[in-house]
Amino acid sequence: MKTNFTLKHTVALALGFTISAIAAAAGPQAKWNETVTMDDSLLQKSTQVDASLINTSRDPVVFSYAIDADQALDFSPAVYTEKSRQYWLDSTGDKLATGLKLPVTGGDTVIRISPLSTGKAVSLNATQVQLQAAGKAIELDVFADAQSVQKTGVPFPRNTVAFKAHLPAGKAVLKVTGLDQKVPVVVHVFEPQSSQVLELGTSKATFNANEPIQVVAALRDGQSTQNAQWQGYVSLPDGRVAGELKFTRQPDGRFQASLPVSQLTGLANGLWTAHVFATNDKVMRDAQTAFAVNLPVAGFNSQLDVMRDKSGTARVNIGVTVAQEGRFEVRGVLFGRDASNKAVPFAVTQSAAWLPKGAQTLSLPIDAGLLAKSGLKAPFEIRQVQLRDQSRLAPVQSVAAGITVLALPQELRPSGQGFARR
Repeated sequence: MKTNFTLKHTVALALGFTISAIAAAAGPQAKWNETVTMDDSLLQKSTQVDASLINTSRDPVVFSYAIDADQALDFSPAVYTEKSRQYWLDSTGDKLATGLKLPVTGGDTVIRISPLSTGKAVSLNATQVQLQAAGKAIELDVFADAQSVQKTGVPFPRNTVAFKAHLPAGKAVLKVTGLDQKVPVVVHVFEPQSSQVLELGTSKATFNANEPIQVVAALRDGQSTQNAQWQGYVSLPDGRVAGELKFTRQPDGRFQASLPVSQLTGLANGLWTAHVFATNDKVMRDAQTAFAVNLPVAGFNSQLDVMRDKSGTARVNIGVTVAQEGRFEVRGVLFGRDASNKAVPFAVTQSAAWLPKGAQTLSLPIDAGLLAKSGLKAPFEIRQVQLRDQSRLAPVQSVAAGITVLALPQELRPSGQGFARR
């Protein structure tokens, strides 16, 4: 569908500027640096979006600002890899009274005990806690009662106690007396010096709603990869379980699981989470990592145009097909060429506006003043072009390769004195 770039589809300047498009000089043009096509099947999934409108502002904003050319830039979301030396176990008062086996790899170990009783406060002290390893009683090097734990500012359950002990490798036995038999208890074991580390990440930081989520994990002892039994699941931002993870071993020794999102309903805004558990005869580890899923409420179409408004600012008009109305933002990093023809960043450009359903337009400004100060020349590029839904606080689409501006209106083209300013 061809977008009609008329006045009603442009974004007004902030602070009261009124944009009135002036016909561009002959030959202004821009092109996407990679193929950008509208995926109708993806937009059809917009009916599955169950995210409330948080920002309902109708005020359009368009602006850009200079950045240091030497500044290291990478606006693409980075994949987070969790490196875990810890695990959690669910237990009860009666199981702890008889003894709970804790696999440890040896060395300083921090153990936290959190009774989850919803009734009256549970009082625990060091005399109620016993720890054995290799058939011997282990001294608790440090013991922190519930009051001390609460003073850390971390929102632990109110009855939580913690202690540190130096343990040999093997199976330690934790005993806690004085708890109600049925009270649920969470035991957390952290081995800060252990060489056994569970690494957990995803193949990308952000997935589309029509592609599988790929989770990659490895249990390492130093540089070597360990065998383990794997369990895991993915949860949506609202806490619902999206599905279980089934891992298979890869040629490099890592394990990978894939979970399709295509059958999910109620896509929510916020970060998704992968939870993974690994065990073998020597070690137990838990880890979780977060990632995002683009909400399929809009997407770039292939339409591009370059024009100049009354303020003297060149605008790259970007076509957007909207499936669910909302406040959308587009942004990117402006690059120009220096004397050696090297691409150099000089500004960040962005705009936001409320867009109804259908074929719409968002405009990215290329300010003449910033161009003049930069001393750079064409061709210009807008890299890391990102589309975000500000109304639902969620990512929508990202095109890292961005846009090349092949020509500007005549009055904004480079000259011997730099850029003409109007």
